[in-house]
Amino acid sequence: MIKKFSWIICLLAVFSLSFIPGAVAATISLSNGWNLVSSRISISVSNTFSSASNFTSVWKWTTGNKWAVYLSGEDDGGASYAGSKCFDLLSTISPGEGFWVNSNGAQNVTVTGTEETSNTMSLTSGWNLKGLAISSSITVASVFSDSAKFTSIWEWASNKWAVYLPGQTDGGASYASSKGFSLLSTINPGEGFWINAGSAQSVNLVETPPLVGKVQEVVGTTDKNSYKAVSGAAVSINNVSVGKTDSQGLFTTSNYSGSSVKVDVQLSGYVPFSQAVTIPDSAQIYIFIQKQDTSSEKLGKTSLSKIMIGPQKATPKVITSSDGTTSITISGMQLQSDITVAVTPYNSLNTILDAKTIAEFQLGAVDIVGGGTISVVDSNGNPTTGEAAGFSAQVTPKTNKVLGKWSLDTIETKTGSSGNAGLYMLSKSSGGWKNVGKSKVEQKGNSSVKNLVPDSGVVMTSLDSFIFVMATTETQQVQDNQIAGKVVEKGTEKGIPGAFVGLDGFNTESITDGSGNFTLDFHITDAATLKIQYLFLYAYKNGFRAGLQQIPINPQTNSVSISGPITVGLEPFGDVITISGHVYDESQKPIADARVVLKTPSVLDEIHFQENRIYVGKNDEAHFKWTIMQKPDTPLGEPIVLKTIPPTKGKNFLSKDDVKDLLTNITGDTVFLINLEVTQKVGDNQFREEGQGLVFVYTLGDQKMFQFDFMPDFTNFSTMEAWTDSNGAYEFYEVQKICYRL
Repeated sequence: MIKKFSWIICLLAVFSLSFIPGAVAATISLSNGWNLVSSRISISVSNTFSSASNFTSVWKWTTGNKWAVYLSGEDDGGASYAGSKCFDLLSTISPGEGFWVNSNGAQNVTVTGTEETSNTMSLTSGWNLKGLAISSSITVASVFSDSAKFTSIWEWASNKWAVYLPGQTDGGASYASSKGFSLLSTINPGEGFWINAGSAQSVNLVETPPLVGKVQEVVGTTDKNSYKAVSGAAVSINNVSVGKTDSQGLFTTSNYSGSSVKVDVQLSGYVPFSQAVTIPDSAQIYIFIQKQDTSSEKLGKTSLSKIMIGPQKATPKVITSSDGTTSITISGMQLQSDITVAVTPYNSLNTILDAKTIAEFQLGAVDIVGGGTISVVDSNGNPTTGEAAGFSAQVTPKTNKVLGKWSLDTIETKTGSSGNAGLYMLSKSSGGWKNVGKSKVEQKGNSSVKNLVPDSGVVMTSLDSFIFVMATTETQQVQDNQIAGKVVEKGTEKGIPGAFVGLDGFNTESITDGSGNFTLDFHITDAATLKIQYLFLYAYKNGFRAGLQQIPINPQTNSVSISGPITVGLEPFGDVITISGHVYDESQKPIADARVVLKTPSVLDEIHFQENRIYVGKNDEAHFKWTIMQKPDTPLGEPIVLKTIPPTKGKNFLSKDDVKDLLTNITGDTVFLINLEVTQKVGDNQFREEGQGLVFVYTLGDQKMFQFDFMPDFTNFSTMEAWTDSNGAYEFYEVQKICYRL
C-alpha cells in the first residue's frame, strides 16, 4: 500500500509540474560550506532549504540595506533570531537575486517553476546582492566598466574572492593579486555577486553592439544621385552628443538602448536632420542629408500699426531656389522679428524626413513626386522657426522638380479629369505631416513650364516643409512588390552585414542583417505609362565597391519578373591606405577645424540627362568604354553584347546615334542594357570606375524615342573631406590605393 501511494505522489508531482505553463526544473550546485548563488526561478525558501541535515542557513541582502535570514535547524525558520538582530525572516528569493547558502556538504538542489528573463538589472545606491536573470554569461568589463557608476564587483568562487575594480586601468588585477584574490572577468547564470553602485540605476546586461552610423550627402541634380560621405557633421543620439563624423562620414556610440533612437545631424550649409531611426540587427544606420539652397531672402518684421490694422495689400513676397525650380509665395504676412528664409528643393526621396508616416493618411498608393524644405534663421544667423519669429501668412509653394520615375506630363495625365489618381499637398511642422489639400499640374499663359501647385484656396499658414504626393486608388494600376536577397562578398557566399540596399527612384531601403540578408517592400504604379521595364537595385558598404543589380519588371502587371531571393556581390577593396597629417599656421601652431580635401579623377558622381542622350562628368584624359547589350532571355541571366565602343578619350556621353544602328531588324519597343567603364592612368596608378544603365526605345507617332537611365558607381567621388581636430590632425582611412591629390 505504501508503495502504491509513493507512485501516486510521484505522478502528482509530475502532473503538477506539467500543468504549470513554461515550468522547468533547474539545478543549483552547492559545495560544502558557503556558496554565493542565484536562480532564474522564484524559490520558496522553507520548502527548498528546510532540511537541517543538508543546510545550516540561507541569507539575502535586501533593498532596505539589511539581511534576511532563514535557519534550517530552527522550528520557526529563524524568525526569533532574525527579530533579535533586526533582520528580516527570509521566505522568498526572486529571480535575479543573489543569496548565500551554508551547505552541509556538496549537493545539488532542484527548484521548479517558470524561468524569468530580464535583460536589465535594477540597482540601489550602495551594496547590491544580485544574480543574472538571463541565460547567457556576461563579460564584467563590458557591463560594469563605468567607474562613475560602479565602485566594485565581487564574486565568491572556489572559497575565495574574485573582484573587478572599474576605476583601475587593469580592472583591479594588481589589487586582486596582492590580496590573493582572482580578477573577476565573467559572471555565469546561477552565480551570485555583489555590486557596489554609486547611485540607483538600471543596468543593461545584454552587451549591446556599438551603434555605427554613416552620414551621407545626396549629390547630383536628379534622382541619379550618389551618396558622398559627410565629414565634420555634429551628431546627437537621443539628445546626447556623440561627436562629429570622420572622413568616412561615420560616427559610433554605445550609449543607446531600445529598438530605435532619435538622431540629430547638424552641419553648416546643410539642411538639418532630425528623425527617429529604427535600429536594424546589424546596428548600422545610414543618414542622408542635402545641402541647403544658397539663395535666400530677408523678411523684415511688420510694424505694430500694420499688425493692429491687419494684413496690408502689399506685393506678395516670392522666395525662389537658386536653380529656379521651386518657390514659395508669401501673402498677408505678419512678422514680429527679422528672419532670413531659404527654399531647398528635395533632390532625393530619402532626404524627406518621416516620409513613411504619410501612409497614415490612407490616400491610397502614394508616390512622392516633388517638394521642398524651408530653412529659417534669425538676424544673428541662428536657426529658428517661423513660429518663434511670430510669422503668420498665406504661403503657396510650387515646384517643377520631379522626384522618382514620374514626369510632369505623366502626373498631369494621371491626375487630370480623365485620370484615376489624386494630387495632394502635405506640409510638415513639429507635429508631423498633415494633408493641406488638393493640388494640380499648372501651366500658365504662354509659358512652356509646368509646375506642381496647390489648388486655389489651398495654402500653408507657416514656413513648413512641403511635398506633393500622387495617390492612386485603382488597384489594377498598383502592385505591391517585395524583393528579398543577400549581399555577399563577390565570388563567395559570405554575407555582408550592415550593407545599405536601395531601389532607384523608390522610397524603400533595407540594411542587411548579420547574415547579409535583406528585404525591400515597395509598390509599382502604372509601369506601362512610365515606360519602365527594369529597376536598379544597389548595395554598398565601406570597404567594398558598390554592387548594382538590374531587376526586370512586367509593365502590364506592375510586378517584378523574378521569383525567389537574389544575390548581390560586392567586391572588397584591394589595397587600402591611410592618409594623415597636420595643418599648421605660419608659426607652426595647429589649426583646428580646418577642412582638408582629397581629390580623385572620378567622373561618375556627376550624371546628366538630355533629350536622346546621357552624359557623365567630363575628363579629357579619361578613356570611356561604352558597351551596349541585349537583355538576357531569363530574368537574371547574362546579357548579350551587341556593340562595344572602344575606350575613347573624352567620350563622356552616349546618344541615340550610338544606338540607332542596332534597330535595323527590331520592331516595336525594346530595351538595351548599357555598361560604362572609365579608366585613366595617373603616374603608376590605374583609376577605374564603372556604371550601368539602359536605353528604352519606343515609338511615338512615327518617331523612335530614346529614354536613357543610368546608375552611378557609389564607390568613388571626385572629393573626400576631413576636418582637423584640436591638434590640427586629420586622417583619411580605408582609402582605395589609387591616385589621390591633396
